[in-house]
Amino acid sequence: MNNNNIEKIVDTIFPERNFIYVGFWERLLALIIDESILIISCLVIYFALSSGQTYKNDVLFLFILACILVQWLYFAYFESSEMQATIGKQILKIKVTNIYGYRISFEKASSRLLGKIISSVFLFIGFFAVFFDNKKQAWHDKMTNTIVISAKLF
Repeated sequence: MNNNNIEKIVDTIFPERNFIYVGFWERLLALIIDESILIISCLVIYFALSSGQTYKNDVLFLFILACILVQWLYFAYFESSEMQATIGKQILKIKVTNIYGYRISFEKASSRLLGKIISSVFLFIGFFAVFFDNKKQAWHDKMTNTIVISAKLF
């Protein structure tokens, strides 16, 4: 049974679910806020690692590794937390859920982040899929059976 059939069954069983799906521009603004926080965090890490030294290969490698780790933990932790949203999403009152509206696991949030890489590969076309999907899902949302919804009603 594919995901479309499961969604149709869920829609039949739970017709009262009236999610407000979040579109591209709100999601982009949340991402800009989140990435601003992450850039500041990575700059702090860089200055802590470099201690005033110029670019050395080992410092640069540790810096890149630390920034990847921080980004992964940031998105996976916040999207799987009780808030179900990163700081940017919280400011905009939106959250990430599974297709039934429930909180996602840390593993699913991690998979969603990896899916964003795939969504980015071909000129970010996976993100633009939001414009053409009735549930405004990007490719990484479809891959992980997640949705981004307004938290204003909850």
